[in-house]
Amino acid sequence: SSQGRVYVFNGNSTNGIASNLLISNANQTFTGLGSSRFGSKLAMADFNGDGFGDLAVCEFLSTSVSASINYYLGSANGFG
Repeated sequence: SSQGRVYVFNGNSTNGIASNLLISNANQTFTGLGSSRFGSKLAMADFNGDGFGDLAVCEFLSTSVSASINYYLGSANGFG
């Protein structure tokens, strides 16, 4: 299947690095539509200037040559 998922692991407060990187330990999971190759391209930046990192996830549409970008805005509680 070309349905994709993006797993987000929050870093710790000591060094910002996540540990125990098992899928079952992901803090957040985003899932694309069937045959969308969701997550094949990712970008992180503070897109809206609020001081939190935001996530952009590319999703290629299998029935055409077009793609869409899904934006998940960051906050102190993760991505929404």
